[in-house]
Amino acid sequence: MFKKLSRLFIAVMMILSMTVGVHADNANTANLTIVKEGATFTTYQVLKATPSGDVYTYQVNDAFKDFFKGTYTFDETKGIIKDGKVFLPNDQLNTTVTTKPTKVVSSKEMAAFTKALQDYIKDNASKSFITKDIQSENATALDIGYYLVLETNNNKDDGIVASKAMMVNLVEDKTIYPKDDQGELTKKILKDNTGLDKNSAAIGDKIPYEVSAVIPTYDSSVKEVNYTFTDTMSKGLKYQDDLKVKLGDTILTKDTDYTLTVTGDATQGTTLVIKITNNNLLLTSTDKKIVLNYSAQLTSDAAVNDATKNSIKLVYSRIPGVNETTLEDSTETYTYGLKIIKKANDHSGETLEGAEFALFKGDVQIGKAVSTKTGEVNFTDMNGKTLGLDVGTYTLREVKAPSEYSTLGKDVKLTLTANTDLSKKPTMTVTTADGDIKEATIENDRISIVDYKGISLPETGGSGTTIFMIVGGGLVVIALVAYGIYELKGRKD
Repeated sequence: MFKKLSRLFIAVMMILSMTVGVHADNANTANLTIVKEGATFTTYQVLKATPSGDVYTYQVNDAFKDFFKGTYTFDETKGIIKDGKVFLPNDQLNTTVTTKPTKVVSSKEMAAFTKALQDYIKDNASKSFITKDIQSENATALDIGYYLVLETNNNKDDGIVASKAMMVNLVEDKTIYPKDDQGELTKKILKDNTGLDKNSAAIGDKIPYEVSAVIPTYDSSVKEVNYTFTDTMSKGLKYQDDLKVKLGDTILTKDTDYTLTVTGDATQGTTLVIKITNNNLLLTSTDKKIVLNYSAQLTSDAAVNDATKNSIKLVYSRIPGVNETTLEDSTETYTYGLKIIKKANDHSGETLEGAEFALFKGDVQIGKAVSTKTGEVNFTDMNGKTLGLDVGTYTLREVKAPSEYSTLGKDVKLTLTANTDLSKKPTMTVTTADGDIKEATIENDRISIVDYKGISLPETGGSGTTIFMIVGGGLVVIALVAYGIYELKGRKD
């Protein structure tokens, strides 16, 4: 019986030993395990932790004291402070506190913090930083504290980039699974210092673009990488040969830091290939944001009432040609056309051929048109090319009426107002300086314009009224003169 109980006790202890994790030897140390196949990590203790009952207090590690005398400072009662404001409060550092943190630190703020720490380490190599290398999946005992953790090597030839820099609060045994730093890519149209995914523009306008990318982190074993942008402009966009490339605050030099290859043109589409060739910058710079600025002119080859697209693709890898990662983004530009039909006498009347129109933006004529046999009025620019309009206010003037018809006699104020979805046609309104005009109206997304034949009296308010009044006024004047002559002659007799 005793032997059976002994065997049972041993079996239970073996099971328990399998379920209990590896723990550090005392309360002043804790085990850190990082799981990423083939990777080696280096830890830097930034803050020292000291047990104090059920909580911990923190002090700055000697090697980082100068770091916390600049943009960032440390207050033992408040936490890490940036520019006078609490950036990382103590209740977030102290993992045993269960109250809700007073502030959630965004990933961008933490990325800026880890970058500042890396810059400090790079610029102060002579300082005695407390560091330790950790092999993947090996539990490693460290003094408790707040650590910067960097992936410094990877023996897998699979093209995977390094993990993002991490801040780890280690006051108890912890296992972490780092996320690879896969970079970022965004493309925007710049307008009034705002980045847009879509915009509207007139043909002839210049469209400024900005592409922002975040370079992934590479470990020290990497010597050469592929980092290439491909920008594809659809037809109707003419590249303005004005590319500028910046890494952080550094302006990169063409043919030294990057190459640019341009193919195609606005009539068929243009492709820009920008390859970053300065591997040293890509691998060692702590500034990770790379920005491309350039522009294109919207030409008469652009689609009217449809999207003219500009897309960007970024391809990068840890080893050129191996497990490449592709990121993509795009923008859309819309330009709008006018649909006008010319009618005789009323909006349900016959169509009129031969009416000539001019279109003005402010005081400048930007378009011209003559109505066809079917009454259609299709504007071109002053050179006879496609006319595309941005939203805004324009002046429409009939400069010549068809034979036997009178012109409008008034300029028409035409306003195009964008819809929230720019892909939809803009809202149009037509008025004159005196208000509404009955000879011009909106029907099924097109403007119907009426001319009256001869001097016939149309509805009140029509342009024909003006002619009628002039002729009528002339007849009255003639009658008065004749009556005066008659009276004068009668007196003489």
